[in-house]
Amino acid sequence: RVGHHGGTAGRFVDAHDWTYASFFQHDNRDHDPQLHIHNAILNRVQCPDGQWRTLDSRAIHKFRGAAGAVGERVMEEHLSRSLGVRFETRPDGKAREIVGVPARVIEFFSPRRRAITAKTAKLVAAFETKFGRSPNSLELGRLQRQATFATRRAKSHEGELSDERLERWDRKLRAEVAGGLAAVARGVLKLGRTAREADQWSPSAVIETALADVQARKAAWNESDLARAISDALPAYLGGLNAKDVKELIDGLTAEAIATRAVPLTADGPAAESVPDDLRLADGRSAYDRPGGRLYATAEHISSEHALRAVTVQRGAPAVDQQAATRFIAELTASGIELGADQAAAVRGVLTSGARVETLVGPAGTGKSFVVGTLAKAWQDPELWDGQERRVVGLATSQIATEVLAGEGLTARNVAQWLAAQRRLAEGKGTREDLGWRLLPGDLVVVDESAMTATADLAAIRDIVAAADAKLLLTGDPRQLAAVGAGGGMDLAARTGLRYELAEARRFSAEWERAASLRLREGDQGALGDYRKHGRIIDAGTIEQAEAAAARGFLADTVSGRRSLLIVDTNEQAARVSAYVRAELIRLGRVTETGVPLGLQGTFAGVGDVVQARLNAWHLAGFEGNRRGPINRERYRVLATRQDGGLVVAPIIGTGPDGEHLGDRMTLPGSYVAEHVALGYASTVHAAQGLTVDTSHLIATGHTGPSALYVGMSRGRHANTAYVTTVAVPDDAPPGAADSAQRRDPLAVLATAMETAQPEQAAVAEAEDSTTEA
Repeated sequence: RVGHHGGTAGRFVDAHDWTYASFFQHDNRDHDPQLHIHNAILNRVQCPDGQWRTLDSRAIHKFRGAAGAVGERVMEEHLSRSLGVRFETRPDGKAREIVGVPARVIEFFSPRRRAITAKTAKLVAAFETKFGRSPNSLELGRLQRQATFATRRAKSHEGELSDERLERWDRKLRAEVAGGLAAVARGVLKLGRTAREADQWSPSAVIETALADVQARKAAWNESDLARAISDALPAYLGGLNAKDVKELIDGLTAEAIATRAVPLTADGPAAESVPDDLRLADGRSAYDRPGGRLYATAEHISSEHALRAVTVQRGAPAVDQQAATRFIAELTASGIELGADQAAAVRGVLTSGARVETLVGPAGTGKSFVVGTLAKAWQDPELWDGQERRVVGLATSQIATEVLAGEGLTARNVAQWLAAQRRLAEGKGTREDLGWRLLPGDLVVVDESAMTATADLAAIRDIVAAADAKLLLTGDPRQLAAVGAGGGMDLAARTGLRYELAEARRFSAEWERAASLRLREGDQGALGDYRKHGRIIDAGTIEQAEAAAARGFLADTVSGRRSLLIVDTNEQAARVSAYVRAELIRLGRVTETGVPLGLQGTFAGVGDVVQARLNAWHLAGFEGNRRGPINRERYRVLATRQDGGLVVAPIIGTGPDGEHLGDRMTLPGSYVAEHVALGYASTVHAAQGLTVDTSHLIATGHTGPSALYVGMSRGRHANTAYVTTVAVPDDAPPGAADSAQRRDPLAVLATAMETAQPEQAAVAEAEDSTTEA
């Protein structure tokens, strides 16, 4: 089976004179064999003066998307032309596969999983022989982990001829499937014997599709990004083109798209037209142009950004006079609710400005949610508005952030749901529930964590708010997690319109951490020294050691009654670390050993466990008395298990002197639990943003980005600790490799991540910065 993922990733690791470039595809199903392409690139070049000099590896990295696209297409066309095999795009559009390989053969070639299963069976048999009984679930989990490590095999460097490898595969397959590899080959090639015409396609349609795709992903993109999208938009079969034709096709369509449909954002350097010929490249560009550094956007996207920015200077929204705002703040103080100077300035500014759109930037721990709640109280106070009734509507991209808004007294909904309701209302198809979300003149719409909201969604919200004669307030922090798609809209509005920034970090109990967190946010590497001096940066060694150390710290805090977070890079890592934590809690007698299976991770959950929902399920409101359905990334305490594989849970609201505080009981059916529930002990940073807890434990690796580092190190009131992987070895490294691997200083690992600390900018902001730089 061959699979290609549309979003090719690239990994470049400098090793002395070599840059290792691996263009590989993730299929999200770890049991499927994957075809991937390895390119070893010498990052040295001999110059005209005879000297060898080092190339800019970061520049090479920018071309990984285009290089992966061309490499994949060349391979596919070669196989189609020489063997007659057919590739088809998967129904989900994320991969192209060879047609004709039976599903049971695909499942059979799962060597890692099969090896673990076989090794586990041997370990279980040995256990039963030694102890005279079957292992319980805790013991079985440990045996499975032992099998996982025992079967981790290094890549062989002794060599294996292709014929020998095929014979080995064939022997294994014949034991399961009649005919072995030959039968599979015959089935595949039989499909290719019939004449096949190249798929029909329209260049203009491919360009249009590719531009829409790349623009939805990034506000500003380069040629390589577009070439990747062009390849994805082309049909699965191009007629058996050779390598030269494939490259010319992708490059030609990319060049045409840029020449006819793209708007350049990168300004030419000074005296670009005066550069002498001997300082020009073969294509005529200046040798001083950064390779792959030119950025582009579509005209439509730039227009939407300009419209968003234009409305930030408009006035005419409801406002109160300065005296009324000052009186309101004084009344809050008299009632025991005291605002800081920066918070009071933000509240007073929003109430009195009359701006149609403005922004509130709140770094972690500065009390942004508190300010939003105070604004909501003021906006809905009829005495402040001469008896007029006004409403506040809260919106957020994530449902977790939506619930935080609701906790501050706002009527809140996530952005996707709200926009869908507005579309139905505009089409005259609104439901009774939708009518409650129709905006009225004078309403205040608050988009929280708006840096995580795509610019296209912010533009749509702006249009609806303007049509209703309402006011829009964007809150969040561009230095934290960004939008999944093209973002930068909040930062663009903040650059142009009224902006209030909270300046005092109040969350942290340690005085030094308040200032250090703000320096960390700005990418100041000197702040790392403060964290290390106070024991917050741990040299954790290998990834396995880091996971174990962080899990122990998390367990210690949890057992002592603190609310704690355990933050990792990926969902796969979260599953592994959560299983380890669960095993330890079973050993301590805090979690019931028996439980129901969680198919999402291949783990179990029993009474006492903490689980996390991974899909919003509004339809479960009312199910067996549920007041509402589960929320994506919300954490729950398991109260009971059900015969159908379901769970009875309660949301974890927080902790106090009297222990853990839980919300209303909720019943989750087995069908939902099996597919959309995971253990909730460890999670990615996306589940952590917006939360405030007692302590936070972050496993930091070379893949941890600057935003994730800042968010992970700013959740806890009393402590935020980074367990840094300082000994990096490949997953398939042989035993003992960690002993010979070079250990890096943990501050160097984190400093490398912080070097890229630049939030995504809007396209017009990129253009303006480029002009200034030029």
